[in-house]
Amino acid sequence: MTSRTPVSARTARSGRETKPLADENSLGQRAAQWLAASRQRIGLTLVACALLLLAYFVLFGRDGVATYMQKRREAQQLQQQLQTLQQENQQMTLHNQRLLNDPSAIEDAARRQLHYTRPGEVIYTLPEDPDAQPEAKPSQSKSLGLH
Repeated sequence: MTSRTPVSARTARSGRETKPLADENSLGQRAAQWLAASRQRIGLTLVACALLLLAYFVLFGRDGVATYMQKRREAQQLQQQLQTLQQENQQMTLHNQRLLNDPSAIEDAARRQLHYTRPGEVIYTLPEDPDAQPEAKPSQSKSLGLH
């Protein structure tokens, strides 16, 4: 007895039956699904790599967060240095005003910096280093002629 399969399901030469058309469609559908999933995985991987690269440049790039923090620390140090210099400038301005207006300040500066003395005074200069041998000679001083 011959089988009652339609002719379209048989091959012309061998007479063997082929798989039904529904199986071919399911194989094509599975291949299409696999290809779509692969594309999705590749796309997701590319997006993740791009995000990682972006994060790296944001954190460690030329103008990144690390550079920003370093510049911020430098700005704070410079601000402290500026405050110190402003205080020193203010002290020097006050000292200058005293030297311009106060004769006793002029005398004090001359006695300290230039080792000037009043008549009859002797100034002994001690070494700054306590381990150095002290000299017993009085320093040669200039007289201010102040009485």
